[in-house]
Amino acid sequence: MQKNVLPAEMTKFLFLGIFTLLLILVGCQRDDENEKDETKTSDSSPKQETSVEEKEEVISTDRIAPIQVKDGVFQTISGWADNEHVLYILEGSSGANVYSHNIKNGSDTLLFDSESPIVSVMISPSKEYFIVHAAPSTNEALLTVLTLNGEPIMEKSIPSSELSIEWNPFDDSSILITSFTEDWDFTVWEMDLKQSSMTEVAMPQPFGYWLSKEKLLYLDWNIEEPSLYADAKKFDLETGASNDYLAEIFQVDSFGDVSVAVGADELDEKKARYTFYQDTNEIFSFETPHLSRYSDWLVPYYDYNEKTNTFLTYQPLYSTEADVYQEGFQLVSYQLDSGENEVLFDGMENTPISCSPDGQKCLSGYYLEKLIDIESKKIITLVNEKKD
Repeated sequence: MQKNVLPAEMTKFLFLGIFTLLLILVGCQRDDENEKDETKTSDSSPKQETSVEEKEEVISTDRIAPIQVKDGVFQTISGWADNEHVLYILEGSSGANVYSHNIKNGSDTLLFDSESPIVSVMISPSKEYFIVHAAPSTNEALLTVLTLNGEPIMEKSIPSSELSIEWNPFDDSSILITSFTEDWDFTVWEMDLKQSSMTEVAMPQPFGYWLSKEKLLYLDWNIEEPSLYADAKKFDLETGASNDYLAEIFQVDSFGDVSVAVGADELDEKKARYTFYQDTNEIFSFETPHLSRYSDWLVPYYDYNEKTNTFLTYQPLYSTEADVYQEGFQLVSYQLDSGENEVLFDGMENTPISCSPDGQKCLSGYYLEKLIDIESKKIITLVNEKKD
């Protein structure tokens, strides 16, 4: 089933699409900004604990072993396979490879090689599998699912210019795939690893988030009347029925048993309100300044750790327009059980973040190339590239 992509979600996805295309076309060019120090510490934060400039340092090889890129071009780290291993993509003259890297002893293991450029790699919630999105052409996506040992499980080629992938945290054998055409029409699929099948899903919106094993959560944007807000609805995969869930929010996500909705604070629209739920029961919420854009609000990158029940996110120091804000972001952790929060760093860039299963370390940076040690409050570089 195909529909037009809605403006507010399309803004998010266009950014991902452009970023992905740049990785494929100019993967050999590295941005000098990766070599710079992080944004300076802001003096206006009353809870300042650690600045990036104070804590970023060269890796000590007896503590953390970096990725040593000798041949090929480093593309990106994809995430954590366990507490000691990360997966990363390396581009070569004849294609691209996926490696597992041990951050303790520095060993690398080749898991997958592709003749085509690799767009992305996503690791399953249970850390048993990973899926590789390769692009044989601009209008084709080749999806390969493997075990973490590199054993192929399933491969499927579908027409696509861009893809959205959401792995089912309740059942690793199920993956939600949304493929987009150049005109931003979309088709939603469910990939079933047990049946080795791809089934089209008649979901009315392109971006779905798993609320349970058979139910999805999505924002019901109105194409005819563009708005800053949308209602969140539940979609039943078995019946195809949609039901009301939450009203007037602009971002929603799910992490298994916990979901989060982001909207404007009822008493002060200049603040964002993050509300966490288990099913329909509110369990925690907090407010933070947020940045406005032309047609929506900026939602900074975040991650949730199931083991520690902790939510990490970047926060601006005050509310204003996103294109004029230059003060840097605080990296703040929220403990959903106790409600306690801690400012881990000041002066950070708003970049992707991915934390280890035990919650002790996090990857950050546009290529997840930096390692944050939560306990020591240090940021270290995880990739060493050979210089000619």
